[in-house]
Amino acid sequence: MLFNIYLGNHKLTANNLGGIAKLAEYMEMVLSLSGHQVVVSIHDFVPDAINLIFENFSDAALNDKIIALKHQHKLKMGIVATELVVQGKIPYAGSGLYAPAYMEERGYRGEQLIGKFDFVWCFLKRTSENYSKRLQNCHFFPVGAIHEQMAEYLIPPRSIDAVFFGSATPFRTSIIESIRNLGINVVPIGLGFPFGFMDEYFLKNILRRTKVGLSLSFEKYDGPEQGVDPRFASCFRVKQML
Repeated sequence: MLFNIYLGNHKLTANNLGGIAKLAEYMEMVLSLSGHQVVVSIHDFVPDAINLIFENFSDAALNDKIIALKHQHKLKMGIVATELVVQGKIPYAGSGLYAPAYMEERGYRGEQLIGKFDFVWCFLKRTSENYSKRLQNCHFFPVGAIHEQMAEYLIPPRSIDAVFFGSATPFRTSIIESIRNLGINVVPIGLGFPFGFMDEYFLKNILRRTKVGLSLSFEKYDGPEQGVDPRFASCFRVKQML
């Protein structure tokens, strides 16, 4: 079977794929190892393929264009939902570092669109349960590590106690500092931390040298009214750590 991973809704260029490239690479590897052919397109849909779209529906005009193309050419299309959805939106949408309104639209507009697609694959079980109430063809798509493990004699000494990679928030920074105050060596990587972003090559090397990988929620749990469990983990942070 042929799959086309469409990235056009993320406003990317061939020279600026950012973090979405790792997402596409993961799906390409999973589908290829399962016996399927895979192409990746920045702007094009493939008529003979199952076209996969990672959630991000902040551009209403583009959304309408995608749906129109689907009906006009009878394209097979599915959404890959990567985020946790709670009470109709992505948690922390109002407090994220990256354009809060945009994050809210990812959740809201994605929910409005799901009924117009052929299926939804969800990386989180709770998201799958949420969407299943409105779409019959919705499935939990577990995330895992698919790279071969490096032979033990090639792994360098694990001299780093813990690592966290992601954007810095006051809550995350305070947790990391509290761990450091216990005498534990923590290396934080990402926007807002002293090291900033780090090339994938160096990140992989640090992960090999680290004993524990941290997954920290964006902010402190605000109580049952918010309905957000701070223990949920970022799918791809866990995948890279594994």
